[in-house]
Amino acid sequence: MPESSRTVSLASLHKGARGIVARVAEDDSALGDADGATVALRLIELGFVAGEPVEIIAEARPGGD
Repeated sequence: MPESSRTVSLASLHKGARGIVARVAEDDSALGDADGATVALRLIELGFVAGEPVEIIAEARPGGD
């Protein structure tokens, strides 16, 4: 499945937003290589896989994660 030109980071979405997982990046430079891979693996284990629908149901503060 090709990625859309409207692909956005999960972190940039807000409550009520819906979408479809395009991919899970394993090398998020904000987290560093080792931590980024760990977070990516955990997301995959939770079901964040390409083609699956997602909906943001809540946001945590202060970071909105």
